[in-house]
Amino acid sequence: MQPYEEVTDVAYGERVAAAFAVRPARPGTMVLTGACPRCDHTMEFLITDQVVKRSHHVPAPAPAPAPAATVPEDEPMMCTCEAEHEHRPAGFVGCGAYWNIKVLPA
Repeated sequence: MQPYEEVTDVAYGERVAAAFAVRPARPGTMVLTGACPRCDHTMEFLITDQVVKRSHHVPAPAPAPAPAATVPEDEPMMCTCEAEHEHRPAGFVGCGAYWNIKVLPA
């Protein structure tokens, strides 16, 4: 088992782009699932174009149709596996690996 270490490598993003499954979760959101390119444990990573925190529900107006995006954007990712990694700080998840991938907006 690899110890926790905050480390990156261009090859991590290449492996994720080639191997992870992508599923849409809701408009503007997708979930990537696969094995971390460093520790090889199963992980999921949520990518969304919205971040909203509310203490109560407020109905959202119907969104205007967005033009289709054709330019991939850099998306930072990190290992979110739940496996044990020695030296991982309390409250953290994953093995410490992080990388970027190119994605079309959700």
